[in-house]
Amino acid sequence: MATTTINATLQGVIERQDSSGSAINWVSTTRNAATGSGATTITTNTFFTGMQVRYTFSKNVYVSTCYRTFLFFDLSSVGGTITAATLRVLAGTPGNTDDVQAVPSTAWGGDGTTTTLVTGDYDGVEFNGTSGSNYGSILSWTASSYNDITLTADAISDMNSDGYLNCALLDQDNDYRGIAPTLGTEISYPIEFLDATNPIKLEITYTPAGWNDNVNGVANASIANVMGVTESSIAGINGT
Repeated sequence: MATTTINATLQGVIERQDSSGSAINWVSTTRNAATGSGATTITTNTFFTGMQVRYTFSKNVYVSTCYRTFLFFDLSSVGGTITAATLRVLAGTPGNTDDVQAVPSTAWGGDGTTTTLVTGDYDGVEFNGTSGSNYGSILSWTASSYNDITLTADAISDMNSDGYLNCALLDQDNDYRGIAPTLGTEISYPIEFLDATNPIKLEITYTPAGWNDNVNGVANASIANVMGVTESSIAGINGT
């Protein structure tokens, strides 16, 4: 086995905010909206609210918000088959300690060919029950430290077949599960993006790819004669 670390190639946040003088259905109006109210592609080191669930009432106005973080990792430099991976995200402070879910995303043009987030990417996520797949979760998100999400078999399979990881981070209890927060709820998860010392990254374990038919210039047809061992005798080497 071998290991490698891949930093996030693309990162950003999409928010959805609704306000009204009447009560708002947070799930149908905000969480299930087709587009966001604003999209931020992050290109410099900054603290930014990565995920948020909010439903408040003040000065006769209801406010309903939802933030989602979108990340893309180019895995073309991994020279083998990925067997395990951990997504590591540095949280800012202050912040809440609720649960966070990683899910598949279709942002960034799907395959990373689009490098700018747009508000239409807001709904490009898989909720609980959409297809049965998820990429992992962390309970009790911790402020001012790395938060580690052990990626699931779904994520490992997609990384090996696609050559990239395209994922989103959601508040788990309300956004991922589609459960409306009670009035007065305000949960925020600040993230430090593009920190040169502590970047958002994947720590990957993989099996290096085997070599091709020509080993050090020896053609496949000649392998049986290497060091005078005939093909029929190879099965007996080391007792196999």
